[in-house]
Amino acid sequence: MAKRRRLKKKVKRFFLFMIILIISIVIIQILPSSHAFETATKYNDQYIDGIVFTDMEYYKNTFSYCHHVIREIDNSDLEYSFSFDNNQVKIDNLDDKKCDSIELEETPSDVSIVETTNNIKSVLSSEQKEESFNKCDNNNNFPYEESKALTEKINNLKTYLSKTSVGFYYENLVSDFSLGYNEDKVFYGASLVKLPSSLYLIDEAIKGNISLNDTVKLSGYYYDMGNKEMKTNKVGGQIELIKLIKYALETSDNGAHLLMFDTYVGKHLTEYEKSLGSPYPYTKGIDKFGYQTALATNVYLKRAYEIITTNEEYGPTLKKYMVNNTLNALDLKDGIEVAHKYGQITENPKFHDIGIVFNEHPYTISVLTYYSQSKGISFINDLHKRVKEIHELYYEEKTEYCLNKAYFNN
Repeated sequence: MAKRRRLKKKVKRFFLFMIILIISIVIIQILPSSHAFETATKYNDQYIDGIVFTDMEYYKNTFSYCHHVIREIDNSDLEYSFSFDNNQVKIDNLDDKKCDSIELEETPSDVSIVETTNNIKSVLSSEQKEESFNKCDNNNNFPYEESKALTEKINNLKTYLSKTSVGFYYENLVSDFSLGYNEDKVFYGASLVKLPSSLYLIDEAIKGNISLNDTVKLSGYYYDMGNKEMKTNKVGGQIELIKLIKYALETSDNGAHLLMFDTYVGKHLTEYEKSLGSPYPYTKGIDKFGYQTALATNVYLKRAYEIITTNEEYGPTLKKYMVNNTLNALDLKDGIEVAHKYGQITENPKFHDIGIVFNEHPYTISVLTYYSQSKGISFINDLHKRVKEIHELYYEEKTEYCLNKAYFNN
């Protein structure tokens, strides 16, 4: 019995020893070798934490990096050497690692160039590459024509539009990217005129020529032409200009527009639209609504965007009045605000919608059609979905282009 107990103790000690040995081996394998780090990576009393080999195809597919840290330099799987020479980093014997670039993390400021015996193109410090990427990303001259995916999407959109007689214009408000189809085609604009009319009054208030709290008399004619909100005011009473703007933009009130037009806007509208750069300003003598083109409405949207984003006094109010769901064909129900103005006429039907889309990279879109209200809303909403896909793809392709340029020198 005593021998058996001693044997059991020996077996336990043996297994305990083996467990400790295995754990020790695992720890040794995990812990980095310090020799290469202490000798090869010290430069001017500063240390470089590691070298990152970035396989470009792998990066494209997974958006991830493969790291080979200098502390592992003695590992037989990493057959390269590392040294400093005349403020340059030299990487030799890379053993065909198939990497397009090397990133030096936390690189000393005086180490900026890499010489290699392999086909690695160049190396910049993390700070230099980030600066290069940001410069590219902020540059509006992205050569999007070189993107096959984006070109295909644009061509598909052109094919889609070629089967219609609509007028269309899109403009990215933070870059030089724009798209158009029949953008100079003239349509009866109907209530689209209410946007430049309202902008005229706001700009006059910005200049200090008027106050939007100024009032005009509400006669029976304008009262009868008005919608529900207009009829909350008394005939013969006074009504503020800011209310007329609200009614005209929020519910497309004809009475509000006509009262603004007859008292303040009408005699100045043509010159005002010209001053904004409109290629098709209001023509006097037709009626008080007039004709529009997609390109002209884009000019008014851009002025509205400028007021919304730069004028603290009137910008929030203008945006509030335009961000509504009254026949908002441009609203994709995706949580992104669209400040818009629609226009329609039932005889010889026409339905239009123009708007500013306030996503991460804002843009304008104008769509003028010969469709009825229901068909027009359906078509414009579908067209906007296609445009949004192109808009988002543009930034995906631009990001990849800038990453390749900054990190891979492609």
